[in-house]
Amino acid sequence: MSIDIFIRSYPKDFFLLNYCLHSIKKFVKGYRDIVLVVRNKNYEQLLQDVDISNVKVIISHDFDDSIDYCGQQICKLYANIWSDAEYFFYVDSDCIFYDTFDIREKYFDENKNIILFKEYWHNLQSDSFVWQGCLRELDLLTEFETMRRLPQIYPSRILSPIRSLIENKTGKDYINGCLDIYKKVSFSEFNIMGSYILLYDQKNINMMLYDPKYNQIPCKQFWSHEKREILLEQICKLLLL
Repeated sequence: MSIDIFIRSYPKDFFLLNYCLHSIKKFVKGYRDIVLVVRNKNYEQLLQDVDISNVKVIISHDFDDSIDYCGQQICKLYANIWSDAEYFFYVDSDCIFYDTFDIREKYFDENKNIILFKEYWHNLQSDSFVWQGCLRELDLLTEFETMRRLPQIYPSRILSPIRSLIENKTGKDYINGCLDIYKKVSFSEFNIMGSYILLYDQKNINMMLYDPKYNQIPCKQFWSHEKREILLEQICKLLLL
């Protein structure tokens, strides 16, 4: 079983990315490579700001800042273009791990089936319903929302079929198809992946109703818009630095 950690970052998160990478190397077990994707125009700044030792850096599309929220989602669905891993453990660059854990033990059951979570839409707050738009556009809407546990892990085998589905449903190439959906309604890469699995790829998947007490992950997400001094204090306390 090969698992790569996949991170797509941008300059506002580079400060946090340093601690994210440090925490991965210190605490996370069971992965092969760290794959870090940045836009071409951000690469030089990455080299100046971030310690990328033992990290596989991929230079990607130069999405404009105004659409890069969707741009980073587009890149996550491109992961198998840049890596031949069987699974991708998607980590945001503002996530910090603070205790030892093994991805293979937390995200797979005793039969080595990947564990994913779902929740009925009607049990969620209404602001979650915005993600239904992209699922309707792709005929992937089910009674479940699937973005339930972060970080997320998904099998690479679903990515190429999802990109083909987006092209077929929009009549455009993959990137422009994603952007059209994003501008029209919304875009949620993790709900798209989860719903696709529910409908077309349930074999070797253990998808259960969400339980917040199940296999909690020692990971805390920070926000780059907070003051750096406050972030640094919180992170150092978390990592005992």
